[in-house]
Amino acid sequence: TDAIHSLDTLDEQKFERITRRKGHSAVMKSLDTALALLRPPTSSNRQPGLQSVKINNVLTRSTNLSELTDFVRLTQHHPISVRFIEFMPFSGNKWDKDEMVPYDEALGIIKGEFGDDNVVQLQNEDGDGTSKRWKIKGWKGEIGFISSMVCLVSLLRQIERPDDLAERPFLWHVQPSANYC
Repeated sequence: TDAIHSLDTLDEQKFERITRRKGHSAVMKSLDTALALLRPPTSSNRQPGLQSVKINNVLTRSTNLSELTDFVRLTQHHPISVRFIEFMPFSGNKWDKDEMVPYDEALGIIKGEFGDDNVVQLQNEDGDGTSKRWKIKGWKGEIGFISSMVCLVSLLRQIERPDDLAERPFLWHVQPSANYC
């Protein structure tokens, strides 16, 4: 069993502004509780406890990009997985292409802060996975990037005719690269 927390900020006031309610301390306490309930990595699945603790974070330029490395630092002493999700257009979320922080930009910031040689890519055990996984050398946890928006754009560009894409102008503002998908 996994414990998955959605947490877009570590700042209490920003948390209240984003969620429109109090509760930051309760979320942080539940995260501490989940970490305390983790099974040792060598234990069997029959032993009580959590298999993993994950934080999902929707990264946006104006809301929480400034906290990117703070979230990464959570992995230093805790076997936690912090997953950064690319901001995607959904009905009602006021999507703005300028708010999206692409995977390679976020990874570049992390490498700039912690050193290019210290940030290593991990292989997914099943050969595929929801996120591209990375780790800071010597730290207990890991980070991941879920960049499905750019992957979707890349796929649509491959299967649709250019005339169809002209009807979806937002697709031309996202530039996929080989590093994304």
